Amino acid sequence: AAIAIPQFSKYRMRAYITEVNSDAKNAYTAAQAYLTDRPANTVGDLVALQLGGYAKSPNVTVRQANMTLTGGTIRLNSTVSGLAKNNTIIHANGKINQASN
Repeated sequence: AAIAIPQFSKYRMRAYITEVNSDAKNAYTAAQAYLTDRPANTVGDLVALQLGGYAKSPNVTVRQANMTLTGGTIRLNSTVSGLAKNNTIIHANGKINQASN
């Protein structure tokens, strides 16, 4: 048990990090789809992302969204405590600063 429990905790944390990073890629794709259909609009909340096709994972929240075709960011974070860096930032140019632990 002394070996198994810490290893299990590490596996779970890696799964949460993978979940939020995967959601970031999906959110970026959804934002681009939304903005392609509505080029004058701004992705400003979860509803706009959902209109673009984004389906949020259970342990992820959209913390902030302010993206247009030419700029802005979307910030996602894991709702799981204990992650050292649980924020993922998606930039309008496609660059993603991924979460890590």
